[in-house]
Amino acid sequence: MSSTSSRYREIIQLSAPIAGIQFAQVALTTVDLLMMGLLGLGAVAAGGLGLLLYNQLRTMGVGMVTGVGNLVAGAAGRAEKRGGSSAIDAAGREDIRDLVRASLLIATVTGLVAGLLLVALGHLLPFLGQDAGVVALARPIMWALAPGLLPMLWMNVLRQFAVGLRRPGSLLAVTLVSIGVNAL
Repeated sequence: MSSTSSRYREIIQLSAPIAGIQFAQVALTTVDLLMMGLLGLGAVAAGGLGLLLYNQLRTMGVGMVTGVGNLVAGAAGRAEKRGGSSAIDAAGREDIRDLVRASLLIATVTGLVAGLLLVALGHLLPFLGQDAGVVALARPIMWALAPGLLPMLWMNVLRQFAVGLRRPGSLLAVTLVSIGVNAL
């Protein structure tokens, strides 16, 4: 087997679960909107507005921790090179632990700021020309979504940790289960 086809396999083995996770995250939002549709047009408008703002802040927050995957991969690679095998030595484990701890702190601060911003945006919507009835329905949704930014960002740190170690498969299973839990 050629080195090129081996690389293709490595890339697909790493990227397929990540693509599945992305698809599952889209499914989560879709399930939310479908459930809101059962409540009526006003609920869809309010939920869509709340989810849109949440997703904007979520995307920015995820950007704050995405780099840890590359840093973990670099630390793991250096450790593997030092040891001459795929095992990660003690210094590598310590480097990776430090990276994950720092990323969890960044995720916590980012999540708290983003959550407060989401709540504040709920109060600014009337001044941005949004319908008062939609805002009245959107505000509780935004309040409910705001605390979820913290565990979502922590999960993304762990996701990047797993990807950096070339082990993303377990995250797909967790994300798929969360779709069912979300629908309940």
